[in-house]
Formats: sequence, C-alpha cells, structure tokens
Amino acid sequence: MGNTLVTSNNNRNINDSILGKRVKEILLNQEIVTDKDIKTGKDITQKINVVRGCCMDIVKPDPTDNEFITVNLPDGLTPGEDKFCKDKGRCIGNSKLGLQIKGDRKKLCPINLVPGETGKCDRIMVNKCAKELYDAGCVIVKTNSKGRKVRVWNAKNRNCFTKRGALIYGSEECTCINSATGFSLNTNPSNKIIGGNAFTNFDQNPFGLDGSSDNGFTKYSLDIFGYEPQYQKPQIFDARCASKKAAVGSGESAAYLLPEYSNKNLTICMNQINIKDSDIGAANFDNIKQNNSCGGGGKAPPIEKEPEEREVKVDDNKKVSKRESERIEKEAAEKLEKDKVAKEKAKEDKIANVKKEIEHKKEVKELEDKAKNDKIESVKKNIGQSKEAKEKEEQLLQEKEILLKEKQALADKADKAAAVKAAAVKAAAVKAAAIKAASRSTNIYYGIGIFIIIAIILFFVLKKKGGKKRRSDNDE
Repeated sequence: MGNTLVTSNNNRNINDSILGKRVKEILLNQEIVTDKDIKTGKDITQKINVVRGCCMDIVKPDPTDNEFITVNLPDGLTPGEDKFCKDKGRCIGNSKLGLQIKGDRKKLCPINLVPGETGKCDRIMVNKCAKELYDAGCVIVKTNSKGRKVRVWNAKNRNCFTKRGALIYGSEECTCINSATGFSLNTNPSNKIIGGNAFTNFDQNPFGLDGSSDNGFTKYSLDIFGYEPQYQKPQIFDARCASKKAAVGSGESAAYLLPEYSNKNLTICMNQINIKDSDIGAANFDNIKQNNSCGGGGKAPPIEKEPEEREVKVDDNKKVSKRESERIEKEAAEKLEKDKVAKEKAKEDKIANVKKEIEHKKEVKELEDKAKNDKIESVKKNIGQSKEAKEKEEQLLQEKEILLKEKQALADKADKAAAVKAAAVKAAAVKAAAIKAASRSTNIYYGIGIFIIIAIILFFVLKKKGGKKRRSDNDE
C-alpha cells in the first residue's frame, strides 16, 4: 500500500492522489486521549499528528520536500524474501511515509505549541517518545537472579532491537530523546505531574517507583543507564542522533531536539558506555560513540564492566500495571471512538436536517415563486385587461369627444344658421316694417294728397255754390 501513496521513487511523501488525500485526511484527524482534566474529569484529546507537526515546525503553507513527519504503515514480509523475517520470525515491517501538513501555522497550532520552557512541546514529545518504549515493552523493572528489583532494557523482547541489534528508539522524531544517552532512558518517572488518564495522582507511575521531582515531562521514562544530566548529550554521544536529518527519499523525518540537545560544540567526554543492570552488550551500542573532539572523536568508549547493581523499591500502591493502564486507555479510546461516531452521526443528522430544511425551503420557495408567478401572470392579465379596457375607454372617450365636437359643431352650425335666420327674419321684419312704414307714409301722403284734392274740390264746389247763392240773392 505504501508504494501506491509515495510521490516518487526518491520522494516518500504521501502524494495528492485521491487515495493519498484520503489517507492524509485520516492521519491529520487522528485523535488520542492524552490526559484527564482534573477539574471536570473529562478526557483531554489531541490530534496527535497535527501536534507533532506543530512541535517539529513543519506546518507551513508551502513546505519543502524535507519538511514532514514520519508515519509508519505496516508491511507484511515474506520469509522467503526477507532474511530477518526468516531468521527472527519478525515478519511485520514498516513502510515509512512522509506526512506534510500544509496550512497556516497560526490557525493550526496553538501559540504554546513551541519547544523550550515557554511551550508545551518538550513535555508532549518526551512523554510521547518515552511512552512508545514503554508500550513496546522495552523499559521494565524486573527481578534479577538475586531476587532484587532492577531497572533494565528488556533484552528478551526482540521487538526492542533493530535488525542490526541496536536499541530501538520509536518514532523518527524520538531518535535523540530515546537514545541510550537521552532523557527517556536516564530519568525516573515524574512525581510532580499526573501524567495521563491512566493515573489519578502525582505518585502513581507504571513502575511503582518513588519517582523524580526533576522530571516534569512524563511518567513513562525510566533511569536504565544511569547517565547524569550533564552526560545526557545524544547529539554528542549517539551517532544516530548526531547525524539525524530529514530524508525525503527514505521517509525519515528529523529528530525533535530538547534545548540542551542543540549545542554540538561541547568538549565533554564519555568514559564508558553504561549498561547497568541490563543484559545487553557492545553489539547493542554500535551507535554510541564519541562524536566530538574528545579522545580523538568517532570512537566508541569502552563498555561498562561489572556494573554496580542498582536495586529499587517497588510500591504496589503507586504502581499502575501495564494491563490496568491498557484497560483504561482502551476504554478511553473506545469512548473517544464512540463519541466520535456519535458526533459524526449528529453531524450527518444535522446535515440531513439542513438538507431537508433546504429542500423544504426550496419547495416553499418554488410554491412561493409559483404563486408569485401566478400572481404576476394574473396581474399581467389584469394589466392587459385593464390596458384593453383603458384603451377601449380612451377610444370611447375619444369617440365621445369626437361626437361632442361634432355635436358642438352641429350646434354651432345650427346656432349660426339660427343666427343667420334670425338675422334674415329680423332683416325681413325690418324691411317689412320699413316697407310698411314706407307704405303707411305713402298712404298718409296719398291721404293727405287726396284730402287736399278733396278739400280743393270741396273748396271749389263750395265756392261755386256760394257764388250762385250770392247771385241768387242778388237776383232776389
């Protein structure tokens, strides 16, 4: 499977194929229970690979090829093809792949996830590394042939040695911390931290020892080789640590360095390789060398001869057995998985409800849109009808106006005709009156003339009669 995930033959970083992206997603979301909140009693969890990336300072928007953390995927070995599988019976190997974490460090890493006294990384990484050796069954307190309790590297556990016989160190970032000259194998468990969900107080630890107040990091470390702090310099005394660098071709990341491991310019000398009570020898320490100028450099110090026995007292009241701690951790892991499944289901239910709500809203909107469209069509229809009615009304008004105008024109014409007729009648009347008046005047004149004529005639008649009478009188 590992070969289907690598970027190329010379680059074992997980690729960006569909499968690669899914594997990276799973690894980056991998959570473990690391402790229990003393106030609430709730488990404290961490996305362990993100935390590792933050502490190793490889979380970047565009990491280089060598900025990664190593993840191990199991590989099955075939006895006919692998000599170590055939000879030692260890037929489960590891495929080392590089996991890069692309992103904004400020968003992915809490501000306190940094090395040194001000950060949490030293404690997190030391505890993780020491626990790996404890979980592998490599650091134990056993009863020796004299019936005394002593701290040893478990020489009977073949999984505690590399193919070349050297002591294992766990994850690649633990090369220095888990060195024979490093912190984990030269410091007794802490008695000033609770140190994990398997423990309920400061005094408990996996070995039942009194513990050390000089250890503020972990309950899983054990002083097996007895190097004092000033000699815990794996960058000087352990070739694997001294030369450790990220190598994308092998999928092996750089080592995490405690602040005291960063200085390689030291002249301190190692007089011997301690083995103390462990049943191991020179073949298991070929990596322990003098890697500075002391004593010529590059040479292995002699193995400790006839080491003094270092008996320890085991208090069962302080001891949390491996079986018990595994039970507690298993229950915590199962609870975490159960809670995760419940959260996923709740998330899926929420998504389903949101989708359902969206569909409902969509249906409502469709109905509303339909109603709106129907209303619009109705309004348009009404507007069309209103427009038609309005046009008809306007037409009728226009026709009415035309009729009124025509009527007015006819009325005006009639009035004009009437006026003309009246004027004509008046003129005729005036004319008739004038004619009548003229006729009357003429008649008057005729009458006067006739009267005058009659008068004249009467005058002459009377005058004539008068003449005759006077003559008659005269005759008489």
